[in-house]
Amino acid sequence: MALLEGYIWGILLAVLVGPVFFTLIKSSLEKGYRFGMWIALGIFLSDLLCVSLLYGAGAANFFENQQYKTLVGFLGAILLIGLGLKYAIKPNSKDAEAPSTSAFSCLEY
Repeated sequence: MALLEGYIWGILLAVLVGPVFFTLIKSSLEKGYRFGMWIALGIFLSDLLCVSLLYGAGAANFFENQQYKTLVGFLGAILLIGLGLKYAIKPNSKDAEAPSTSAFSCLEY
């Protein structure tokens, strides 16, 4: 039963769209098919390394404690809010000559 549940969760999480997916698509379109394949391989290897470290080092048990779950969730929320605010308020500096991609660009004159 655990194997089936793991398989279902793996398939579900594999098709979820996230920032890595958009990075992969963007780099593939800009630099070509082969470059996209190398990016995909890098994504796969980094995910494999993270999962191996979590299960191999026994760190998965770390997240069974409710206090640690709350702490990790809180820190993750702070990180995501901070990154969101950074990108919403300050556009990328190397694109200074390009039109603004800030979330507040509609307010600029």
